[in-house]
Amino acid sequence: MVGVGTVLTDDPQLTTRIKRRKGRDPARIIVDTHLRIPEHAKVLNSDSPSMTLIAVGQDVPHGRLKRIGERGITPLVCPLREGRIDLKALLEMLGQRAYTSLLVEGGSTLLGSMIREKLVDKFYVFKAPKIFGGNDGIPMATGPGPKTMDACLKLRNVKVRRFGDDLLIRGYPEY
Repeated sequence: MVGVGTVLTDDPQLTTRIKRRKGRDPARIIVDTHLRIPEHAKVLNSDSPSMTLIAVGQDVPHGRLKRIGERGITPLVCPLREGRIDLKALLEMLGQRAYTSLLVEGGSTLLGSMIREKLVDKFYVFKAPKIFGGNDGIPMATGPGPKTMDACLKLRNVKVRRFGDDLLIRGYPEY
């Protein structure tokens, strides 16, 4: 699952691309309150047999929803909360469709909202040993954060694994 900002910025395919092996594409879920996703976006034009779902707000015009549906993309009309998709309601809708596991791959806005609403039950954080520096980077999660280190979200049962030079940090949040 990604937010529309990730689609607008990176134009991802959200497909499996494993070298020398065949993978199975996951269902692709895009959170797009106002249906801003461009029709030429790679995620909408993939030849993957897996589903693409777009979570949209209740005020998206019916004609636009119909056009998306005609392309084989499933719109999920969701209630809004503070002008954005109600993520808890979206997760309940996905659960009703038998989705029991969800990878929130990208978007600092979406991830920040998921964390603030305590909707993340496990973190997988990949870190590369590279230092960008500067103040123009995008943080992992945006939105209001803790004011002190003591107030930060802590992870428990942390495991660390190496992938070449990169590290995977896995842990469970202590909300």
